[in-house]
Amino acid sequence: MMYENLLDDQKIEIGYSFIKNIKAGETFTYTIVKVDTSSGFYQNRIVILKKAKIVECLRGLQLKEKYFYRFSNVVLIEKIIVVR
Repeated sequence: MMYENLLDDQKIEIGYSFIKNIKAGETFTYTIVKVDTSSGFYQNRIVILKKAKIVECLRGLQLKEKYFYRFSNVVLIEKIIVVR
């Protein structure tokens, strides 16, 4: 979820997608809280790409720094989906 004022002091809801720029020498940690031990909700959803690939995909489009997730860790929580 990208929107203006992302870096202002306010509650941040990431939604389903976010972008993290990990610079050389930095680390980033993600923790997945599962609702079931057999669950694999995030199994194929975390993607790591090199900067060259991102630049190629964006075809020169420059993203402002405020659109990047700024913290060094994130907790991803699976939700129980009830279908009726």
